[in-house]
Amino acid sequence: MDKPGCSTQVDDIEDLPDYETATGFKAYPSRRKPSASVQDDKKEEEEQKSPEYEFASSTTMHGLGKIADAPNIPARLVWTVFFLVAFGYAVYLITQTFISYFNWDTITDVKLEFSESLEFPAVTLCNFNKYERKSEVSQNFDAIDYMSPIIGNAFLPDTGGDIPQAQTDVPYSVNLRSITDFSGFRLDADSLMDCTWKGVRCYAENFTQVYTTFGVCYIFNAASGQNLVQTIPGAGNGLHLVVDVKKDLYSEDLEAGGNSDVGLKLHVHPKYEPPELQTQGIAVGPGNHAYVGISQVTYVNEIPPWGICETVQLDHYERYTFSACMLECKAHHVQDECSCTALELIGSVQLESDPQICSPRQIADCVNSVYQRIQTGDLPCYCPTPCEIVEYDTTVSYAGWPNPKASESLIRDYPDRSLDYLKENWVVFDVYYKQLNFQKIEQKRKTSVEGLLSILGGCLGLCIGASVVSITEFAYYLLLRPAKFIMKRTKKNTSTSRTNIIQVR
Repeated sequence: MDKPGCSTQVDDIEDLPDYETATGFKAYPSRRKPSASVQDDKKEEEEQKSPEYEFASSTTMHGLGKIADAPNIPARLVWTVFFLVAFGYAVYLITQTFISYFNWDTITDVKLEFSESLEFPAVTLCNFNKYERKSEVSQNFDAIDYMSPIIGNAFLPDTGGDIPQAQTDVPYSVNLRSITDFSGFRLDADSLMDCTWKGVRCYAENFTQVYTTFGVCYIFNAASGQNLVQTIPGAGNGLHLVVDVKKDLYSEDLEAGGNSDVGLKLHVHPKYEPPELQTQGIAVGPGNHAYVGISQVTYVNEIPPWGICETVQLDHYERYTFSACMLECKAHHVQDECSCTALELIGSVQLESDPQICSPRQIADCVNSVYQRIQTGDLPCYCPTPCEIVEYDTTVSYAGWPNPKASESLIRDYPDRSLDYLKENWVVFDVYYKQLNFQKIEQKRKTSVEGLLSILGGCLGLCIGASVVSITEFAYYLLLRPAKFIMKRTKKNTSTSRTNIIQVR
């Protein structure tokens, strides 16, 4: 029961006096809920601090910071246009660079280098006469019959000679290699009339015998351990040779595929490369003095896709060259098709310690057709362009030989040789460096990987000021942006859940 004058129930709350009227004191100002405009400002401030703004305002890439911190819209628009133009030009330059790079373009660098001395190359010399007409062969019926498929009647004696008979007491065996060694061109004291290297006497022992399509040939400076160098350019400071080709012993028969030339065939080549007299070399005839000036040229080719060079591992040569590859290819095709090894190819493939050399009949019936099929492409040879090629360009000049005074001296030294014999049989030549320099022609990539990176960095740095640091910052932004987005979504979901809980309560 309520006491008189006191009531615990208020009929209408609006009838109550306010705190200041009832007590005479001002109420302490309460914390009011922020207005909508204040919330919008804070929200805008938070949005300005988004990862995009942080990246644009702090990156080392020029232009983005100016756009982000522009004081007004016109200034932001100007910086945006300028940045897009610069960025577009950078994209254009980078695109052109990539197009040029993937076209695999190359440039050629030609360099002429001088040296105090140059290593002297190998010099191979062959006589145009493959087999000499010797009585030990021309009087042996078995040898004549055995060799006839490749030389015809060249071994038959002249009219009026003795009738050939079968002989057993001969200094050779009736096989191609033995007959070639016996009746082939022989470089000895009887044929090597003069030999000097830089003015010092040399002999037949300084030459290495080799078999080629010209029969027996000889190589000067073939030993790999020998290192001959020329220190003074010009004739007389290189190799000087006088060789008797013995024209009267020629057995070349045109009807049997022989040649009609008289003299020597020379080939100047690197020591590691086998001679290829069939397609290369210089012909020097008797009665002349040939001056063969050489200059070294090195070609360096690029690998695919910039170039077409390739190095193939050969079975019987330490270093890959085109001529060595072709010799091996021929040897393998001859072995597969004819079951023998051609004499000129025995240095290319060794089937055993004593390989089976093709007989003249096998050469006529099989080997020659194999060579022809290789030339026409029916039997392929995979011999790509080497990545490094060393060649010796030659300049040949001739002088009449001998002069009258030299003739008198030679006739006194060789009383059994007439002047006509010297002019018809003796071949004189010099091989020497014209100058102590060499040329290097190198194929280079127009745009290398390092060059590509330099061009890309230059384009980005010139146009938009980007660098490796800028790329790192952009990568960091790409990693940070999803993380902040996930954190923001998680925070928003948590806030919404709390609001719902309060409303339920």
